[in-house]
This record gives sequence, C-alpha cells and structure tokens, in this order.
Amino acid sequence: MSNSILCNICECEIGLKWCSCGSKMCGSCVEKLEKFECVNCRKSLKKQIYFAGKILTNYMNYSRNIDIDRRIVILDTQDEKYIEDLCYKKNGDIPISSLFKFTEFLNLKNKLPVVEHEKHILTGPCLILNEDEDSLPQHGCFYSCFPTKDISTRVSILNKRNMEMIKKCDIFVLTINEELDCFCAMKEWGVALSNNKILVIEEEINYIDDSMATYDYSNIDMSEFYTFAQDSLDSFENIDVLMRDDIIKTIPKFKFHDWITYKCWLQSIINEKTTKEQTYSDLDSDLGEYHIGSYHIG
Repeated sequence: MSNSILCNICECEIGLKWCSCGSKMCGSCVEKLEKFECVNCRKSLKKQIYFAGKILTNYMNYSRNIDIDRRIVILDTQDEKYIEDLCYKKNGDIPISSLFKFTEFLNLKNKLPVVEHEKHILTGPCLILNEDEDSLPQHGCFYSCFPTKDISTRVSILNKRNMEMIKKCDIFVLTINEELDCFCAMKEWGVALSNNKILVIEEEINYIDDSMATYDYSNIDMSEFYTFAQDSLDSFENIDVLMRDDIIKTIPKFKFHDWITYKCWLQSIINEKTTKEQTYSDLDSDLGEYHIGSYHIG
C-alpha cells in the first residue's frame, strides 16, 4: 500500500485528510486524540456547524428534548436557583458553559458566542427558554408544557441573529421534521446556499430511550426534497475527496458515518423523484389514450 495514503500516526490504516495542512489520520487514531487537533500543525479539527430545524426535538413521540449538541440555550432570568435546577443532571443536564443571557441575545452590538463541544463548534440556533419553574425539564425532556419564550415581538432581532449564526458556520445541517412545517429552516437553507456553506440534509431524530443515546429517524417521503439533495451534493464538489468523510463524522447524531453512504442516500432521493415523475408521465399518457378512445367511441 502506498505510504501517501496511510495514516500519519500508525502508518497502518488508510488515513483521511482531516486538516488543510494535508496530514492524514485513520478513524482509530482520531478516537485516541487527547485534543481534537491536527498532530502535524496543531490546528483545531473542529468544524463550525449550524443546525436548522425545529428548536426542540421529539422524544418518544410525546415530549420535547433539549439537544445540547445542537442547540445554544438562552435564558431570560437571573434566578440562580432556576439556573442550578436547569443544569442539574436529573433535570436539563445542561453545562453552565452552554447557557447565555437573553439580554446578550437582544444586544445586536455584541456578537453571540459559539459553544465548543468535543468534536465540533456550535454556532446555532438558539433555544430561548421561559423563566418558569413549572417548565423545568425532567431527565432532559419537557413533558407537559411548551417552554420556549415567545419572541414574536422581536422577530427582526431573531432574524438578524439567525443570519449571524449561519454566516459563522462551515457546515449547515437542515433537519426535515415529520410535519414538514419548519418553514423558517427551509428559508435559512437558501441563506446558507447563497453563502457557499457545506450543505447537509437529514430526517428528524426521534429519541427512544431515557439515556437519549438511542434514537431513530422519522419515516418521511424525502423525494420532494430532491433539489435540496442536489444542493448538498453540489456543495461537496469543492471539498477535497479525502476530507469529505471527516465532515460527515464531525456532525453529532448524524445518520451516516461516511461520505459514500450519505452520497448514495442523496442520490436515492433524486432517483425516487425521477421515478415518480416517470410514473406520472406514463399515467398521463395512458389517460390521454383512454380519453381519445372514449371520444371516438362516443
């Protein structure tokens, strides 16, 4: 095997290009890194990601979950007891470093901070919580209330903040929910597209156990998102082939673990739409012949 494609650490397995400096690492060696940084130039390997979609994710089909890997939490309270309860393991289990003040969100003179995770940097979006003791989550989930703060009178600020967070990201991930009603997220896809972001699309996550470590995906007819699938394929065209896998692996709780599998799924969405259109075309042709025949019979 050529040394040019081997992992620069173990020199045994095929290495992926995780860094712009050209250094390569295999999956096993990446998992062993004490810090998620390049072993050659010491540059951080973390990608900045924005996750568009419903702010709260489904959990066992009857509650809403705070996905800290994918949401920045904003609080409109100075109540230390409430913040302590929210961070408590059996409630929200939210790291204090992931919490920011609502006043910071409203002040457009200051840039919103990003949140660093083990293998990615979260640029947004923001989950803005109500100050309500009755809305505290239990085991990370809201069972009987809708805890997000009403900011319908501050839509202009919300839009500007969302644009700011999208422009910061390297990777834009759009989650399509089962109800197909997250129109704001679909609008944001266009913003990310016009800003030449790496575009990724996925189906909604459904958590199916209390640990939130086990999850499944919604059964959505993705064929109507064929143009989104093509946008995603096109956005990877300018990415080095050897770096595409590490982009996929960087996304937390993503259904796919390598570029080829994700690419095949995108292509299947496009193919399914093509098959549908051909079926409709054949049906129209058959109906046309039927109507012509009926006319002559009459």
